Amino acid sequence: MKLHSLFLTLLLIAPAGAQPWLKAKLVVVPGKSLGPIVLGKPIPKEAYQLMGPGAGSATVSKNTHKDSASVEWLAPKDVYIRVKCHDGIQPENAFQIFWTAPNPRTAGGLGVGSSATAVVKAFPKGRWTNESMDGYPTWQTPGLNWTFDEKRTKVLEMHLRKP
Repeated sequence: MKLHSLFLTLLLIAPAGAQPWLKAKLVVVPGKSLGPIVLGKPIPKEAYQLMGPGAGSATVSKNTHKDSASVEWLAPKDVYIRVKCHDGIQPENAFQIFWTAPNPRTAGGLGVGSSATAVVKAFPKGRWTNESMDGYPTWQTPGLNWTFDEKRTKVLEMHLRKP
């Protein structure tokens, strides 16, 4: 088993107490940042201190293809934070962040699990699309996508990007 695969497996089966990112208070700023991780910049040391080691962090600087490297914090039941790296300028620069983790929240307290009514009210400059990877309804706002379940009941995944 390769070291990377072993590390990834250990992350997946590690108890919640060994995954500090599951409890870290991470403020989402649409189009800009998720906690200490800022789009267009390398993931700072403070992020790793706050969230713990991320799978893939050792290989990001060696990435030569845009959109092919990421740093991931993973837990059971498809709970994750995934930072896609290489913004076309530097391999280490974050350019998109996806997550299903419940702790990242906007300043208004919205995040995974929030209702469509609350999201649309707080972010009225959006539009409905089906542009998620799985075709789920997505409320697309400047710098932030909110992917909902099929009935548009609650947020399942979020996607931070440049507006």
